[in-house]
Amino acid sequence: PLPFFTPSSFSYISPSLYTTMTSLRSRQQQSLLSILTTTKKTNTASVASVAGSPATPPSWHVLIYDEFVQRLIAPLLSVSQLRSAGVTLHLSLGSTRSAIPAADAVYLVCATDEAITTILTDVRRTMYRGYYLNFIGTLSDQQLTTLAEGMAAMGAQSAVRCVAERHLGFVSLEDDLFHLAMAQSFLAFHDRRVSDAAAEAQLDRVVTGLYGVVATLGVLPVIRAPRNGAADMIASRLAARLAAAHAADPDKSTLVSATRPLLIIVERTVDTAGVLHHPWAYGPLVADVLGARDNRVTLPDEATSHDLSVESDAFWQKFRGAPFQEVAAGVKEALDDYRREADKVSEVAGGSGGDEGVLRDQTASLASFVSTIPELRRRKAQLDAHTAIATALLNAIKARQLDAFYRVEENPDAAELRRLVADPAATVEDKLRLLAIARLTDLLPNAVADEAVEQLTQEVGDDPAARRLIAGYHYAAQLHSQQLQLAAATPSSTGSSSAGGASTSGSLLASLSTGSSSTRP
Repeated sequence: PLPFFTPSSFSYISPSLYTTMTSLRSRQQQSLLSILTTTKKTNTASVASVAGSPATPPSWHVLIYDEFVQRLIAPLLSVSQLRSAGVTLHLSLGSTRSAIPAADAVYLVCATDEAITTILTDVRRTMYRGYYLNFIGTLSDQQLTTLAEGMAAMGAQSAVRCVAERHLGFVSLEDDLFHLAMAQSFLAFHDRRVSDAAAEAQLDRVVTGLYGVVATLGVLPVIRAPRNGAADMIASRLAARLAAAHAADPDKSTLVSATRPLLIIVERTVDTAGVLHHPWAYGPLVADVLGARDNRVTLPDEATSHDLSVESDAFWQKFRGAPFQEVAAGVKEALDDYRREADKVSEVAGGSGGDEGVLRDQTASLASFVSTIPELRRRKAQLDAHTAIATALLNAIKARQLDAFYRVEENPDAAELRRLVADPAATVEDKLRLLAIARLTDLLPNAVADEAVEQLTQEVGDDPAARRLIAGYHYAAQLHSQQLQLAAATPSSTGSSSAGGASTSGSLLASLSTGSSSTRP
């Protein structure tokens, strides 16, 4: 019933991408643009075949996305880039939308039952002229059947121009930095209250996201992971999916290169203390203290957010990894550069008099400088934003003594640690992070750290948020003790396997252990 269905494949990515682009971000961006211009290509071909001319007006259409795709697109495509791709209106799948029967709609949503139900409802209401359905991930047989039967029942097959699976289930923040947009994933793999079904679902989400990364890069990596844990299960399933895709399309040369990359998958528990560490670099501070998300940050008491893209913000690109104390000097230097260039424009604009040749030169210089004004204004706005961000960080550092917490974590000092834990001005979260690091790295004897936490427990009383943090400390301590016991009981050995046959039965927490690594082709 859906002969136009494009199943799981890498075919929507142009082979030219693999020679003209090197970064993951660029390839995902180009893949999105290719999807969004599908209607333009289709309509152009249709009109050209009738009119005999390839010159046709651009095809304007509506983009319908869900929450995940909104996060996916936000760091990659600006509003102007969406317009260049023919998108005049972008709307959330779950929002209340008015019908636009004269326009085509491109749907880019996750492959869920809810999304299919909403799409069928839209078709039934004749919301749009044509429907280009793009699903992030793999449609199940049942979902595909539901979609096909629904379209057939309405006689709407001709209105659906394409149905395709798009393996773009990850969010690119920088050229080679991405995340899978998964919340509470650590709990899913380690909380005993989480059912095996929920843990399995999280495993599949990780596999789907990594599969999308591999598909976008167009490579077939060698996969390595520690045995007998969640990482091993992910590696096994990913290897199986890649093998199946490659077997189904053996002539796809983009999946094989002269040098195959190495994909290493490890447990977060390999370095639990690293997550708790108080940062001091500019970028990590913005994320930890101000809650930056997907290259955007909203400051306290501000309604607008600031863009932090390395592609469009030279200051962020240069200083995001720099120690915080260098940021103020960097802002001052950048502002001085801006003022010098702005003064040049003012001097040229204020010049007058002289003979005809001088006036001609001044006019040419003025035209040149005037063309730089929009760029100067953009730079000034970015520097103003970074000044505000740095000021907000400085206020938080002073209020929470974050510099002191960072110093004691970098250069362990038991006396300073005890002082910070006893300081009533420090927050419960900061104290518990420090105590957890001390417990996980043996900075303090276990009994001393546990005693300090018990004292905090009495101080916070029935505060539910603080109680959750304290429970997190006890879990981290328990997990650390289990890891030490397992490491002592597990023989030191090496080895590899290409079968990838990790069992998924039983609690994932019970399967976590240290040991040899597993290799998959």
